[in-house]
Amino acid sequence: MIRFIPVLSLLIVTGCLSKKNFDERFGKVVCKRLKECDPDTYEDFDGRWDCVDQVSAGVNLQKAFSGGDCEFDKEKAKACLSEVREASCNEIKNGGGWGDSCDDVWECKGGSWDTGGWDSGSWDSGNY
Repeated sequence: MIRFIPVLSLLIVTGCLSKKNFDERFGKVVCKRLKECDPDTYEDFDGRWDCVDQVSAGVNLQKAFSGGDCEFDKEKAKACLSEVREASCNEIKNGGGWGDSCDDVWECKGGSWDTGGWDSGSWDSGNY
């Protein structure tokens, strides 16, 4: 039983990544990094959940503008979250700091989802 504890702990911490929870997970990771790297921008939000809600809403808005007919790529989603976690604070402050995998998490009929980035302290959900 003891040998399963690390695996169980990892599952509890990371949870199961899916198309239903990616937007919120992405929001949580981005907001955590903003709090660490760009506290002035983070303070523009009304707390952690406001930040998560707004970042997640940007993802949902982008999918809506694409007609909502989008395919989710779980492997690119995992890579995207890792890229945001591993980005330098300078990258986070200067417009995102994550790589191409974030742009390919959602493949929509209207084109790939663009994660956008921070622009003058406000979330830009990408090009429509």
